[in-house]
Amino acid sequence: MKTSSGLLLGVLFTLVVVIVAVVIYFNTRPEEEEKPETLDGPTLPGISDLNVSRTDSPDSDSETYTIEPYTIEYAEGDNERALSKNITFTLNWTNNDGFDDVTGIKVLHYINTTDNAFTLHDTATKSDQSEPLRTSFKNVSFSVTGDGTYSFVGKNRFKILAVLNRKVTGSTTEFQTVTLYDGRYEDDGITVKIIPGNPLDIKEEDLTATIGMALALTKKFELELQDETKPGSNATLKEISNTKYTFKAVPYKFDSPEQGTDVDDGKKVEYTNVELIAQDTVGQKFKFRKLGTQQYWGLTNVSASEENEFVGDPYKLLKTDSTEGNAATIIFANSSKGDEYRSFKIVAGTEAVPIDMYLFGIKGTVAFRTLGDPVVSKSYKLSNTRHWKITKQT
Repeated sequence: MKTSSGLLLGVLFTLVVVIVAVVIYFNTRPEEEEKPETLDGPTLPGISDLNVSRTDSPDSDSETYTIEPYTIEYAEGDNERALSKNITFTLNWTNNDGFDDVTGIKVLHYINTTDNAFTLHDTATKSDQSEPLRTSFKNVSFSVTGDGTYSFVGKNRFKILAVLNRKVTGSTTEFQTVTLYDGRYEDDGITVKIIPGNPLDIKEEDLTATIGMALALTKKFELELQDETKPGSNATLKEISNTKYTFKAVPYKFDSPEQGTDVDDGKKVEYTNVELIAQDTVGQKFKFRKLGTQQYWGLTNVSASEENEFVGDPYKLLKTDSTEGNAATIIFANSSKGDEYRSFKIVAGTEAVPIDMYLFGIKGTVAFRTLGDPVVSKSYKLSNTRHWKITKQT
């Protein structure tokens, strides 16, 4: 009996020791580190800050074309293809992360002439293996110039591909690619993106204009990339837009400078989403247009009248829904208020007797007036509205 009791006590003791050991182990063992989620492969490359500039250069071989007095003989075919050599598209962007596995960049040049189908020309596929294009966080530039074998007339669009150092499954020669930008279609993948004033759309007259050019003309437009922070965002937006601006003029609160220079923000005049359409090559003369529309800034002549609220010299009332043909050519003039400000000027009158008129932001009656107009010269409040603050919108 004593033997059985001793055996039982031994078994119980052993069991207690084991339980205690197990408890101690689970309470004292090191915590396992959480394993980070793994991706299926290396980070795929992406780009940002994409823009395109189009440069129309003077034709260097104009003697090969038949130029009659006051006319330019133009024909589809050889002339069209040859003059396309005067057009250069330059795409600029910033490489983001993920370029460690990139061995080269390909830019495919498509031209659409039917509104529903793009043609990829073999000669328009440009490749580059230079180091900046294959490096993360680098600013890069890629140019496409006509080579005389095909015409640029039509809707020019581009697709940018990164070539990876990975073979396509089942192939011994073909390498994988990642689409960095595809600017051919709307989001439906079918409709061609058509935007007024798009510099990527080239007409025959754009080519013939290069024959008589004295200096090269460059127009730069931004290409918006899709926000990568949005779920499912793997592609890019197919939208090309010019930079947009806000113009604001604010009158002084007081009638004289002795009373102070505080402004009356409640009576400000402000225009947003303004697009500048260059009318020269030095950045002074522009037509103004509401972004994404065909509504330009134009003028309505108003005669001086005692019945008018703003008595003074004849002036030109601003209208912001004019057509392109009736749009005013507006000149940027320096402002005494600093670099953030400009005055807007038009030249009226005749060539022999030009009249400078400036835009004053009278709330309800924004108009171009001469500096000697009594409405201007006698109003300290109004004088500040000749200075327009310019803000670039993002």
